[in-house]
Amino acid sequence: MTQEERQDKFSDFFGNLWRNGTEYGNSVIAYATIEDVIGMDYADLCDYLNNKGFFDIEVTYYGNACQYLLENDCSLRDSLDLAINQGYTMENLSSEDLAGLLASQNFREYFTENEDEIQEFLTSLEEDNELEGVENDNNY
Repeated sequence: MTQEERQDKFSDFFGNLWRNGTEYGNSVIAYATIEDVIGMDYADLCDYLNNKGFFDIEVTYYGNACQYLLENDCSLRDSLDLAINQGYTMENLSSEDLAGLLASQNFREYFTENEDEIQEFLTSLEEDNELEGVENDNNY
């Protein structure tokens, strides 16, 4: 498999995962390259992405935030729990903050729900990389 084919495989997998995911979320492609993730397992990838801010979702504008909260936490119980656990006080809390915290939590859960599929993909990337290394060694 050529480098271009592996890059296409990487882009297709993570692009499709994101498109099928949550309304708010980030694409792995914007935070990592194929070279970054080769050799990683799921836990390593999560740590890497977390350190890059991948799971930190920002919901902008009051109307968007209210709509997200209405659809995902109309009682505000979950989002307020998240805010309290992260040290927010009522004085420094907005609907955008609540929606962002909840969207971030929902995105983390979505990513976790796909752990097996992501791990299988990472393993296949590593296997492809090892095969390419063997093929390159045989060409010399």
